[in-house]
Amino acid sequence: MLRQLQYFQAIVRHQSFAAAARECAISASALSQQLQVLEHQLGVTLLYRKGRKKVELTPAGQYFYEQSLRLSAQFAEISEMTRRIDRAEDLTLTLGILSPLCAPQLQHSLSRFRSCCPQVKLQLIFGGHEELFARLRQGSADVLLSDQRRAFSEEYFNLPLCSLPLELLAGSSDPLAALKSMEIDELTQHTCIVVCTPEEERSECEYFRTVLGFKSSFLRVASMEQAALCAAAAQGFVPADALMCRIEPDSCPVLQRLALTRRGERVWRHYCIFAKKELQRQEPALSLLVKILSDGLKSLSPEPL
Repeated sequence: MLRQLQYFQAIVRHQSFAAAARECAISASALSQQLQVLEHQLGVTLLYRKGRKKVELTPAGQYFYEQSLRLSAQFAEISEMTRRIDRAEDLTLTLGILSPLCAPQLQHSLSRFRSCCPQVKLQLIFGGHEELFARLRQGSADVLLSDQRRAFSEEYFNLPLCSLPLELLAGSSDPLAALKSMEIDELTQHTCIVVCTPEEERSECEYFRTVLGFKSSFLRVASMEQAALCAAAAQGFVPADALMCRIEPDSCPVLQRLALTRRGERVWRHYCIFAKKELQRQEPALSLLVKILSDGLKSLSPEPL
């Protein structure tokens, strides 16, 4: 079909079977046979002959010609990207992931990328929002998976992924565990357990306080596992969503989940992919990584952004 498209385009371009045959290095009769095969496959007439040498497009042929040019351009782009991916044996992509994200969908996406591009080295770094953005600005990270805490910058490629409702994880001995939901303004007497590094503690607590609206005191821990232990010991609650490696009640009945609301409405957290705009344009492996992450994670969103 691709070769027949090229023959057809040559005929239209030259308005002549003889000239098109010379360009394609085949006989005029063979060229005519290939056009007939194409028309038979489509079930339409694409060209009318005008005299012995000239041809004219039918209305269907005009439409097919315009679309075939787009297909040819797309095929050329796909072919070039395929060759560039194949040559990328020395390419290393650094993906920054907001701690403590570890959803199964994220795991599957990374595994899928490795299957598609086994020759590309994928380096993962983990950290807080500010630390990861500093790495992106400095060039030590190529793409980030993080939440949105600032206006999008034209310097970077910004792709919204999903919006997820925040829940609270509380130990079964905590009074919160008996509730189905909790207003964020009523958490002032409860401790919010935040997962971050010591360097990120100030900015992370400020985000929870000013952006999400928590008026609680804060307790910093290094991992979700530590957060779960602290919640089980009734030292506070853990804000969590579907992108975090959270403890399910069936597997850990000492922890209970309850909805987080603000004036009766769920509180949401928005996740995005951020990448170097120039590299995202030039490097097909990075574009593929962004697409795979997007396809794998956007299904988590209960409703459109």
